[in-house]
Parts: sequence; structure tokens; C-alpha cells
Amino acid sequence: MHILIPGQEFNYILEGALKIVFESKEYILGQGDSVYFNCGYCHTMIAVGGNPVKFLAIVFN
Repeated sequence: MHILIPGQEFNYILEGALKIVFESKEYILGQGDSVYFNCGYCHTMIAVGGNPVKFLAIVFN
């Protein structure tokens, strides 16, 4: 199930690596990387590399 929240989201990677998928495009973010996007788009996030990921997520409504 996907929950779409209206607004914008900012994610900053503190540790590890995170795969984020928007529609059919995949991006791998590492420590120090960030992404800013419209929350209304279907997106999925998962830790990659066999280690946990820690990231800061700020959602603006």
C-alpha cells in the first residue's frame, strides 16, 4: 500500500546507502547526499548495501 501525502519532502542521508525509486527511476544515495521532492509522486525507499541506513526526513505540508 502506498500512502501519498500532499506537500514536499527533504531527505538527508546520515549513514549507509538508500535506494529511492520515483515512478520507474532508481537513485542510490549515500552519506551526505540529499533529495527534495513532491510527496504526491509515488516513491519507495529501501536500505541497500547490507547495512542499515539512517536519514533525516522532513515533510512540509
